[in-house]
Amino acid sequence: MEKYICICGRAFAKPNSFNAHKSQCKVHLKDKYGNLDNYYLSNKKRAENIGKSHRKRALEKKEENLQRWVSEEHKCEKCGKIMTEYYGSGRFCSVSCKNSRIKKPHDDIDLSLYTHKCSFCERVFKTQRGLNAHLGHTHKIAYKDTFKVKINNEELDITYKELDILRQNHNNKCDICGQEEVCNTQPHKKKTPNALCVDHDHKTLKFRGFLCNSCNRKLAWYEKERKNIENYLKI
Repeated sequence: MEKYICICGRAFAKPNSFNAHKSQCKVHLKDKYGNLDNYYLSNKKRAENIGKSHRKRALEKKEENLQRWVSEEHKCEKCGKIMTEYYGSGRFCSVSCKNSRIKKPHDDIDLSLYTHKCSFCERVFKTQRGLNAHLGHTHKIAYKDTFKVKINNEELDITYKELDILRQNHNNKCDICGQEEVCNTQPHKKKTPNALCVDHDHKTLKFRGFLCNSCNRKLAWYEKERKNIENYLKI
């Protein structure tokens, strides 16, 4: 049986459905607030008050965390000053301390890692890349002019610049079989203008010439099995 009746005339059997209807019934809201504009204004103020209370609690919590952090007496990593306010990441007390680098004493540096040495100023570097950047930036020397060709961590007797000159003067053919240099012209594949391999003696590390991939592999196999092949041919 319907026990709850609204002003608009609708009847409900349960209080939950009746209360839900009243929260959206314009007739009921007009009777309660006198005007719907007053109702919307009251909801807006209620929402603002809720937002202010959340922001107020967040600020209070932030202030508590800051006071606790200051009580722990954190020190600046650069100047060692005890910080009274939280700045940035909390590691430094000011912008100047943050931007200045912390230099380690020479005792903490592992000099065994610095294996690459500049021949002009005798400065050492960890990697070849760092040495190349130093030569180009400080001494205005490109790495092709000074560094020798490396193949499988083996340093040949010619530099990159000399190798480029030899390639330009070469006929782009294999020195053994005479096969021409192959270059991919398809747009979806990466172009390989230097398809010929750089051949060198693995014992003396001396440059010998340019070979195609097939001849380069066959020559490596022949050098490896040379004694067995010569013994076989003597029979």
